[in-house]
Amino acid sequence: MSVRSARRGLDLVGLDFSGRAVRWRPRVREIAPILAAALLAALLVAVLRVDLLRVRYALADAVAREQSLLAEKRELTVEMRQLRQPSLLAEHARERGFVRPEHVIRLPFADDTGAGARP
Repeated sequence: MSVRSARRGLDLVGLDFSGRAVRWRPRVREIAPILAAALLAALLVAVLRVDLLRVRYALADAVAREQSLLAEKRELTVEMRQLRQPSLLAEHARERGFVRPEHVIRLPFADDTGAGARP
């Protein structure tokens, strides 16, 4: 294969290389849609980033609120267990003037049918 047959696909004979190169100048009609699409994409990215920041702040607030509610729940559980303690209940009852009953009266319980008393 000779050099001449290799260049046959690229025929440079008769071309003037001494002249100025022809530059492609984009027209406004060709650039405007590209710029509009790029601007729209940039605005979309900005909106998504702002929304992501808003969601992150809301999540951080919700986590902090959850932590405070869990702490309050623990404190209330401790207080409830203390108030249900039998020795503490007996002390509060004595302070308010309650005494142990001398006898217990059992009342008969009638069910819906009135068939009798429940043992």
